[in-house]
Amino acid sequence: MCVAVPAATPGSRASASGVTSRSPGHGGNVIFFITRPHQPRRSTRRLVVAALAAAGLLGAAPAAHAADLLVLDSEQATLSGTQTYGFVYIDGDLRLTGDTTIKAASIYLGPNAAIHSCFVDGAGNDGCTNGRSLTLQSAGPLAISSGIDLTGGTGTTQSGGALVIQGAQVAVGGDINTTGNGGGASGPVLITSTGGISTGSIYAYGAAVNLAAAGAIDISGDVQTQGTSAIASPDGAHGQFGAPVTLASSGGDLRVDGNISTSGRDMPASGGAGLIGGDGAAVSLTGSDVRVGSIDTTGGTSADAAAGQSGPIALAARGSLTVLGRLDAGGQNSGTTTASPGARIAATSSARLVVAGGAWTGGAQGPSGATAGGDIVLQGGTIDTGTLYVPGANGPGAPAPHDGAPAGSVTVTATATASVAQILAYGGNGPTGTAPGRGGPVAVTSNGGSVATGRINSHGGYPNNGPGADGGSVTLSAQTDLTAGGSIDAGASGASGDADPPRAGGNAGNVIVRAATGTLVLGDDVRAEGGSGAGHPLNGHSGGQGGRGGRVDLVARTLGSIVSISSHGGNGGDFGNDQGGGGAGGAVYAWTSGTLFDDQRVVDTDGGSGHPVGASGAKVKELMPASLAIDPASGVLSFSSASPDASAYRVLRSLAGAAPEQVLETTKTAGLALDAPICVPVTFTVVAVNAALGWVSDTPAAVSYLRPPSASQQCADPPTLEATARLRYSKRKLRRGKWLAKLKLRSSGIGAAQITLVGKVRKGHRKPVSKDLATLSVTLAKAGDQALVLQLPAAARRRGSYTLRVVTTAPDGATRATNTLKLEVRT
Repeated sequence: MCVAVPAATPGSRASASGVTSRSPGHGGNVIFFITRPHQPRRSTRRLVVAALAAAGLLGAAPAAHAADLLVLDSEQATLSGTQTYGFVYIDGDLRLTGDTTIKAASIYLGPNAAIHSCFVDGAGNDGCTNGRSLTLQSAGPLAISSGIDLTGGTGTTQSGGALVIQGAQVAVGGDINTTGNGGGASGPVLITSTGGISTGSIYAYGAAVNLAAAGAIDISGDVQTQGTSAIASPDGAHGQFGAPVTLASSGGDLRVDGNISTSGRDMPASGGAGLIGGDGAAVSLTGSDVRVGSIDTTGGTSADAAAGQSGPIALAARGSLTVLGRLDAGGQNSGTTTASPGARIAATSSARLVVAGGAWTGGAQGPSGATAGGDIVLQGGTIDTGTLYVPGANGPGAPAPHDGAPAGSVTVTATATASVAQILAYGGNGPTGTAPGRGGPVAVTSNGGSVATGRINSHGGYPNNGPGADGGSVTLSAQTDLTAGGSIDAGASGASGDADPPRAGGNAGNVIVRAATGTLVLGDDVRAEGGSGAGHPLNGHSGGQGGRGGRVDLVARTLGSIVSISSHGGNGGDFGNDQGGGGAGGAVYAWTSGTLFDDQRVVDTDGGSGHPVGASGAKVKELMPASLAIDPASGVLSFSSASPDASAYRVLRSLAGAAPEQVLETTKTAGLALDAPICVPVTFTVVAVNAALGWVSDTPAAVSYLRPPSASQQCADPPTLEATARLRYSKRKLRRGKWLAKLKLRSSGIGAAQITLVGKVRKGHRKPVSKDLATLSVTLAKAGDQALVLQLPAAARRRGSYTLRVVTTAPDGATRATNTLKLEVRT
């Protein structure tokens, strides 16, 4: 019995356990003679090969010079270096004595196969110190029933081997582990496929994992590349780094049953040796439908040095995107120096997008300062998400006080509905004598459906003997209904502590709540209040200025429950005659026909108390246009605007009862010349718009208009048609002109005319009788001279007098008038 494999390349080794080998002097195949007492019969091997061929596991036909590698149960093959085969079928032991590359038309490792990547002669399967690297390249399918372990076996410091797999279809039935130990480095994992990829969990602490496939990618466990104490520090100054994870399917789904961690290692004081926390690494997932557990890309904390940087998260699904856990890219604290900021989290989906555990990318605190929150951007069809956190960190108070950090931003954009549990984008507090951080901007938008949210907090951070901080803006915009079940707070913080000059309060952010074509429900308070000023240490000196209240815009077709709205200006600092100026109240704009400003709803736009008192904000009701009128003679439209802040007006026209269409956009309210067909029933109406807010007013009742043909002719007036000269024709000229009589007539207006030539006809010896000889139908498109041509029939081609009976029809097609003209044919 024999198995043929290619000859070993220089510096490599290929053998089979329990056999003797001889090598031809000039290359070629090495023939191994199997001498085991219980070898499978030759017929058994033929059956195995035939079965593999039938199953398609042999792939493309091997090159003529490449033999096959066939290792059955209870057999062994020992390899290293680069080996090329036709097909590879292993259901026994594969021993690697060094870094190994296997190239084949197809590769299959069966359920009884075992990869001993750390084999050393005389020492056994775990005899190597560093794990061997393994490259498997298959032109066809590549299937491995078990997992792949490329870790080291002996010694204190063990590096993991690198794994590279390429195939038309790749399936690894177990886990992949390339992790180093004792300070050794892990090996990276690179798997590419022109079809799909399926694996178990992937462990490659501190080493990159990159899977790219044209088909689906299915990972039945975790992907872990975080920094740990088992692997080496990158430079001796940092804790262990996490490594990036990139999973990309260009034409299929992507599923990770477990979690993904690329976090950097935390560096505690004990054993930390003053190291900076390890950096977290980026995670990028792309596929059709994408599903994953949780993702952690945070940098490592440090008790004795700076914190590590967090990595960004980027998720993109051509179909639906489901995150079952939390997305965490938040900043990390430092015990002695600099904290790290939150990193960006971005997720896009063309269908449903779910982030069940929410997302966290808040800032962090270190003795040398606080860091800002990162940004969260979610875009999808239908969006459902848990709490989204982007707050700035509180400023540290020791060893020296530092300012609070600003919050990051949150942007959620859905083409259908959007539902968000709550959004926390508040600024960090400032310790004694410092400034707090401002609140971050928040925007939740549905371009084609409804929006539902819980609490929204973009309040400025609070000071301790410091100035106030500004609030962040809040925009909640739905094409249909909007329901805010919790409070909306874009308020500023007040200043505190006497100082010279006195400290001012912060300014509130603006708030927009929009239910463009639906109902607006605000289930809790909406606050955009300015912060109060602080005092002055000396009597007779004014305190700090109060902050400005934010502007609040409510856009809705219908108003539901409204609890309260306050854009109150901040009070001036200090008391009595020393009180500083109050902040101006913010204006509240009601872009709705519903009633907002009445005794049933609390709307507070007052200015803050002080010297002087802050100006109150306006309460502005923006309504649809009114008093539409059309001058019937000139066709000029005018109306009254009831929306002083409209950016434009749109004129809508309906022809003969058809659906209205826009025919004009203008900023004018009078002198609008209308475009209407003559004598067709038309209605016109006008809506007001504010493009910046996406507001379109209700539609007032339309006014009717029937455009007359002219100032002297109404639609029911048939025109008159008279000759401008005698209709007398020479018979000779008519004959030369093929009996075409040119009628020179004049019309008093537009309409239609039917001209009938009437003559006397004699039959035998009877008396001549009148008979219609010819008819000419014309449309009179304009008033004035008309040049018409009448073909004279044979009966009218002799000398005599004839009559033209003229019937004209009014433009409305109903009213008619008749008159006669004389036509004469002469010799």
